[in-house]
Amino acid sequence: MKGRVKIAAVLVVYEEVIAETETYRTLLKNTNIPYLVYDNSLNEQVVEGENMSYVHNSNNPGVSKAYNEAINWAKKIKASHLLLLDSDSVFPDTAFEQYEAAILAFPNQLILPSLVSANRKISPFYFSNGKTHYGDSIEEGQMELGEKLAINAGSLLPINALGNICFNENLPLDWSDVYFFRRLSKTSIKVQHIALKINHGLSEHEQGNLASAKFRFDLYLRGIPEVSEGSWEKLLMYFWAKLKAIKLVFRYKSLWFLTQYLRRLYE
Repeated sequence: MKGRVKIAAVLVVYEEVIAETETYRTLLKNTNIPYLVYDNSLNEQVVEGENMSYVHNSNNPGVSKAYNEAINWAKKIKASHLLLLDSDSVFPDTAFEQYEAAILAFPNQLILPSLVSANRKISPFYFSNGKTHYGDSIEEGQMELGEKLAINAGSLLPINALGNICFNENLPLDWSDVYFFRRLSKTSIKVQHIALKINHGLSEHEQGNLASAKFRFDLYLRGIPEVSEGSWEKLLMYFWAKLKAIKLVFRYKSLWFLTQYLRRLYE
């Protein structure tokens, strides 16, 4: 690539073989960029690849810590941009070329693709009244953060434009993206929403096991006081959390979700 543009990537995995993830198979396998694999699995994997750096953390701190470490790693290797990835995105064949073209045209801007799940645009998305809303009506081109936010995965960050903005490690999974992109919205960073469509696995569209659902719901609840801006939004977020709890009670036939909601609400 020309000039001082250098893309690096970070892939966060949990209990998955790296080479078998959708993101590796459809993107990283076919590119020649440096990338960091941050592995939150219990056991370390045997890895190889001249472009790969590997970090294993059996404590499973989530994506926020992984992305923060990746930002620092990208600075050390003098990358100009960092591509945030998780394991379950399916990229089109032209994805990397589209990213390259975007940063050559907008070198200091945040680049956002469209992420699609179950035939709906899940990123960028609207965030209002304490709740996310599908971004089907968000058009490509220049975009302002604020009411419009994005999912971490697929986002291409201009390293120098971030300043001291980082991810909140108290938000390991749920709300990580809302917090991060809200912080960016308070800076002067510009955003380009490009014509790149990525099929993305979204946990709420998939039926996981009960233990996994409990773990994610508790993280969701614990994140509300951390990410909410003002008492009114916090109240609304707890209202939506109550509806989510009721939905999960019926899905998993377990009252645990409602009792945990009440416990977190009044603690």
